[in-house]
Amino acid sequence: TFTDRATDMVREAIAGLLDQGATRFVLDLRGNPGGYIDAARGIASQFIPAGELLFTVEFGEEVQEWRSLDGGLLQSADIPVVLLIDGGSASASEIVAAAIGEHGRATLVGEATFGKNTVQIWNDLPNGGGLRLTTDRWFTPEHNSVAPDGVQPDEEVAGPEDRTSDEDPQLDRALELLGG
Repeated sequence: TFTDRATDMVREAIAGLLDQGATRFVLDLRGNPGGYIDAARGIASQFIPAGELLFTVEFGEEVQEWRSLDGGLLQSADIPVVLLIDGGSASASEIVAAAIGEHGRATLVGEATFGKNTVQIWNDLPNGGGLRLTTDRWFTPEHNSVAPDGVQPDEEVAGPEDRTSDEDPQLDRALELLGG
């Protein structure tokens, strides 16, 4: 999930793979329910050079622009990337998929994502419960909403019927696209 440590973990994983000679990448966001918007920004910035990543709009009219951060390890178009998505890809993972897809930085393979374009905050309550409060809506770099239809793949490929099997047609297609 997109936790406060996710950006560093992804960056370290990418650096390790580059050190081992990796030249092509698959980013798998299938079944990822999302998390923090800052983590989505940090992870998307690994792939997208300077530019718009998303916009958030509070339920008034205040618009905030979120831009890519400098220094991403896979920002070069010379490094091919395929991104895997499905109906379990939601929220922050949709932010990453939409930004990477609209910037043409990766080919999206799989199935349409969940379709959630809201930003929520969690508040602990004194009784041990919690309150999730929706504060903003977010939009893609091209000012699109992913609700309710989700981020659409460039290549629609159904996932395996049996998720416990070793067969993975989506990953197989990603590897074909990367020439592997």
